[in-house]
Amino acid sequence: MPKGEFVKDLLKAFNKNDYQAFKKVAEKIVEDEKSKSHNNLANSLQKVINSFDENNPPLTNYSNTSTENYFVDFPRDQKDGSDLISIINSNEYLEDVILSEENEQVINRVLNEYFSANKLKRYNIDAKRRLLFCGPPGCGKTLTAKAIANELNLPLLYIHMDSLISSYLGETASNLRKIFKYASQDKWLIFFDEFDTIAKNRDDKNEHGELKRSVNTFLQMLDNFKINTLLIAATNHQHLLDDAIWRRFDEILFFDKPDQNKIKETIRKKIKIFKSDLDLDKISDEFIGMSYAEIERIAKEAMRYCILNDKSVLKNNILLNSLKEEKRRKKVYAKINSQR
Repeated sequence: MPKGEFVKDLLKAFNKNDYQAFKKVAEKIVEDEKSKSHNNLANSLQKVINSFDENNPPLTNYSNTSTENYFVDFPRDQKDGSDLISIINSNEYLEDVILSEENEQVINRVLNEYFSANKLKRYNIDAKRRLLFCGPPGCGKTLTAKAIANELNLPLLYIHMDSLISSYLGETASNLRKIFKYASQDKWLIFFDEFDTIAKNRDDKNEHGELKRSVNTFLQMLDNFKINTLLIAATNHQHLLDDAIWRRFDEILFFDKPDQNKIKETIRKKIKIFKSDLDLDKISDEFIGMSYAEIERIAKEAMRYCILNDKSVLKNNILLNSLKEEKRRKKVYAKINSQR
């Protein structure tokens, strides 16, 4: 059957809200790709089909949520009308993220469980759905969340923590309810960045009662949120989290600053579009203690210098000069920060 016929049959099934017909055509597409020896594509498509929840199929989800309600119910703060979320369609890929071996193994397990959720469900076992990312800033937590969303073909529901937290009594809890209610309408990757803002230790005497009540609300809503979607929370200040928070997550990953091997890998990846003559074995120890984001900024600054000064090859001295500029920048920031 030509591909055009597949598309036509898919659209017919979609229009009739016929989930079984839609799935049958999708499986024919998989078989067609296998017959052409397109095994990687066929396997990827099969994983997506396996992830369909037969008790809550995607076409039914769509038909029950009209476009009008989809936007009417968009969560906004009651006081100032600011958006509580953003919907991001990520174009990041896990293969472009530099992960520790441990984190890579954990994430691959989570992805495998997501695609095999129906198989686990037959034994009344849930796939892992809640991940907590910890570690210093600039080490790939947000990037990894976006890449996972893309790998799962899910939109990323990014929570605006600055809009979520309110000084008005009860408003933060109300904002949380709006977010979870909206999230229950579809499948997403829900992402709480700067998670410590909403999940601080309730025993902290410096925190006011409103935030403590909000932590209670968040825990209750998380426990009651049974939708088959993925939730990732990220924090640079894991030591501030309430003890009860840790028990709510299926996996906890720590994103650390790169060691010497990861430093080399990062530099190579970031400058691959540019001709270079670098001795990374000689200079990589100069970057120890820096985050992935800082190393990326140094690499881009070095390439920018080469382009603007008609240098066709990126050499050690140019990269090290960009490193000095980054250190100068950090000193300026530290000085300003100390005067606050």
